[in-house]
Amino acid sequence: MAKENGILWALSPMLTINAISGIPAFSFKQHGRKSSRWRLYNIGIYFTLSFLFCFSLYLTMRIVYGINYFPKNIDIVAHVRVTWALYSIFTVTISGYLHIFRRRQVEEVFQGLTRLVMGGSEERIRAWVYFQTVAFLSFVVNFLLLSSTEIEIRRMTRMHHFISPAIIFWGTIHMEQEWQFYNVLLLLRLSTKELNLKMSAIHNLKERFEYGSSKNKDAGVLRQLSRLKELQLKSYYIFKRAMRVYGLANMILSGETLISSSFLLFSMIDSRVLASKVTIPLRIICSMYWIVCEFSVMIFVVTASECLRKEVDKTEKLVIDAMLKVEDYAVRRELRLFALQLLHTPFRSSACGFFPLNLTLFTSITATVVTYLVILVQFKSSE
Repeated sequence: MAKENGILWALSPMLTINAISGIPAFSFKQHGRKSSRWRLYNIGIYFTLSFLFCFSLYLTMRIVYGINYFPKNIDIVAHVRVTWALYSIFTVTISGYLHIFRRRQVEEVFQGLTRLVMGGSEERIRAWVYFQTVAFLSFVVNFLLLSSTEIEIRRMTRMHHFISPAIIFWGTIHMEQEWQFYNVLLLLRLSTKELNLKMSAIHNLKERFEYGSSKNKDAGVLRQLSRLKELQLKSYYIFKRAMRVYGLANMILSGETLISSSFLLFSMIDSRVLASKVTIPLRIICSMYWIVCEFSVMIFVVTASECLRKEVDKTEKLVIDAMLKVEDYAVRRELRLFALQLLHTPFRSSACGFFPLNLTLFTSITATVVTYLVILVQFKSSE
């Protein structure tokens, strides 16, 4: 219990922000006296977010409906504004609203992680979560500044004043999802690293069996390998559950980064994209910081995914090396089964299975951004 409380204590800044925004990772049912209040809070959150979800979809329909009032010779800047606003509000709204119905799955993921990760790294995890909290709050402040500039769409009614606040609200929830997913990958990596340390303890099996091991020592090694296999399998099940929960959010983050980067670069060619009634430098700075935040979060997620994959590959290497050194049949058979289990339980992060979350993703995004930018410049030159 102390181990679990230590991990929860390390994650408490993130969990507090999640609870305030309505997507807590834990229901805290263990607090008996607070359970009724918590149920009322959940009911209020469901009704509030459902209302905001319907209202955001209404704003999305207003954007689509407003396109009909554009003249036939609409310029490329209007298309960019409409596409940017439409994609931003629709995707983050769907992702944020669906996430509140995955509360139980998110809770199972983090509860499973608290049972996997051993004590000793709570201070380091908490310090890193504090950094995430500061980064997240700076993202919220920047979103508030950006909302003051308002995403203007030509010939729209005054309802367009609510578009930016809606994007702000659902966008912050979406960023919380990504930080949650990053922490899941971080804890899984720590758990795998601990598994590798235990595997390294029995990695030098040559000395154990070189002079003939006793049957008790053989049985002890077999029990330890069996526990390591079970630990690795539990980690894989948690990873797969996390991918089902955060796959859509990862895909939306990649698409949002792609669209925003393309249009922001195009705004440097045509300043009318970010033109507003307020000072243009403020809008440009806030928009650029928005893109930097999204891109930074994606870098963190991809980096954490790569680090987890490398730790799993290290586990496989340790198992194979140990299997080549051991001559005892029973231990070697257990190692062979462990290697087979690792082969069929790959830790490969993806966005709903459409594309992997690895370093090649940045190459694909860069190539697509350049392609979109060339197309936009060609349309602009043809006006």
